[in-house]
Amino acid sequence: MKKIYFLAAIALVAGVSCTKQVPVAQIGQESPLTFSAVTAPNTKTVYGEIPAAYDTGESFVAYAGWTADVWTAGTPTEFFNGGTSGKGEICSYNSEWYAWSPANTYYWPKTGYLVFEAYSPSAAASCATHTWADGFSFTNFTVPATIAAQYDLMYSNREFNKRRSDYGTTDTSHNNAYDNEDDSGNYKYNGVDLMFNHILSSIRFLVKTKANYSTNATITLTGLTINNAYSVGDFAEGVSTAAPAASFAKTPAWSGQESEATYTVVSTGTQEVIYNGGTAQPLTGDPDIILLPQSLEHTGVGAHDVTVTVNYTISQHDSADIAQTSTITLKNLTSSSATIDEWELGKRYTYTIVFGLDEIYFDPAVSAWTDVVMDPYEI
Repeated sequence: MKKIYFLAAIALVAGVSCTKQVPVAQIGQESPLTFSAVTAPNTKTVYGEIPAAYDTGESFVAYAGWTADVWTAGTPTEFFNGGTSGKGEICSYNSEWYAWSPANTYYWPKTGYLVFEAYSPSAAASCATHTWADGFSFTNFTVPATIAAQYDLMYSNREFNKRRSDYGTTDTSHNNAYDNEDDSGNYKYNGVDLMFNHILSSIRFLVKTKANYSTNATITLTGLTINNAYSVGDFAEGVSTAAPAASFAKTPAWSGQESEATYTVVSTGTQEVIYNGGTAQPLTGDPDIILLPQSLEHTGVGAHDVTVTVNYTISQHDSADIAQTSTITLKNLTSSSATIDEWELGKRYTYTIVFGLDEIYFDPAVSAWTDVVMDPYEI
């Protein structure tokens, strides 16, 4: 008799500070506008590292607006205007500047102020919309069916009333014209800081056995799927006013989730599940699934609750593998005794699957004899 204990833990995204990099500037020339090494908490490929550096192989779409005076109301004048996604400019890592720069080069204006915001990655351009009054929205965003094709959809905090002087000046006394680090190790120029916010939900699985069965039994994970998860939805940043910093507010939210889909997390290969002193292990390759925020209990005609199906085998003393399947309904699971009945944006949910085996025992008994008394036989 076997048991699977399915425990859930939730990890919340933490705010972090931006990482500074050294953009290289030629002395005596106007420095192009760049973005500093962007950081985001817990990106798709990094676990346990806060802050996590923005991937230099990734690109984002940035928007910039100009105002003559400090922005207090109204809509700024579009400053980026050569972009392929509305007025947004695709920004990629520039190894010369150690920063992210727009596809079209822009220089800081001599007067006035700039406001910036961005979304990531640029691959989301087909469903993205931006206005300074409403912020970002993503319409009919679809989570790819293949885990490897999924990406971490994010938008940045809005950076208000920025000027070139906010990021220091080049050190004209420095001997190396391409080195903007002063003698004290301080950087003399940095790109515009952007802090991105996750707007999807991250799902992660760990596995372990309840006890050390290694001398008698081998448990092997052969498959794991997430079933009935909504795959399409609409996101709105929910900006309540276009005014800057002091009064800027937003209520980011998803709506219209639909189209239940199955996401295959493990389909090929096998992984032996071990006790390891009770410490759970990540799945092979440590896949990070990024899905739509949603209720785990779906309602309506033909709707199904979100479940996880676990396929595995049990082999004992070199016997043949016995295939097993368990399906778990996620809405029933708890974290710190609180029931987790939905995935929320910006949160990572770590589910630990504990495989437990019940040892076979015998409780023997002997049935009573049935007496048969023979008739006397005379000889």
